[in-house]
Amino acid sequence: MTINLDPGTTLAATEALRSRRGRPWTDEQVAYLVALAYDTGRRHTLAADLAETVACWQENHTPAQTREQRVAARLAEMERRSGPPAYQGGPVDWETGRPLRALEAVA
Repeated sequence: MTINLDPGTTLAATEALRSRRGRPWTDEQVAYLVALAYDTGRRHTLAADLAETVACWQENHTPAQTREQRVAARLAEMERRSGPPAYQGGPVDWETGRPLRALEAVA
């Protein structure tokens, strides 16, 4: 049995809960009220879980950086690890990796 919860039926069920004291309920009405209670509880649980997730994210939030700030941070980290950048210039020997000018001076 599939129950589609819609606003009109929910309002009618709310009114029936207020006014039907002591009168019997049909199986369909009871099923609708059970489905309504379940769906309401599920939505409240989802909302509470989402609020908890957002609160956890806020605790561990790092400020947003621009692309330029991220690039500058990466370059600073590379310079810290490898020293200041130095341009070696010119072609290098394939086998040794030394600049060709140095090889010409030796030869």
